[in-house]
Amino acid sequence: MLRTKLIKLVESAELTKAEFEALTYQLAPQAERLFLHLEANGLTDTIELNRKCSIANVSDVVIGLNKRLRKCGDERQVICLLRPNINKFGQKGVLGTWQLIGSAAND
Repeated sequence: MLRTKLIKLVESAELTKAEFEALTYQLAPQAERLFLHLEANGLTDTIELNRKCSIANVSDVVIGLNKRLRKCGDERQVICLLRPNINKFGQKGVLGTWQLIGSAAND
């Protein structure tokens, strides 16, 4: 009965599954923005995360988010893949691309 009430409440609030998870996991603001962005958009590079989520140190936020997901029993985690990149000055380097992998605890 409580479960049915909760489902109706969530539906009436028009929350997505990811938004509901972010609330129940009590994510910090930057971690919440990162989680929701990766859930909605998939693989995203560091520059885009910085611009769209206002996160300067993505790796620091990822460490906290991954700890929180584990603590909440969620098997997903954010990983970083490095790819070659040429910057605007023509210099070679690497750029991190971030992805939320795995499946949620209730999937």
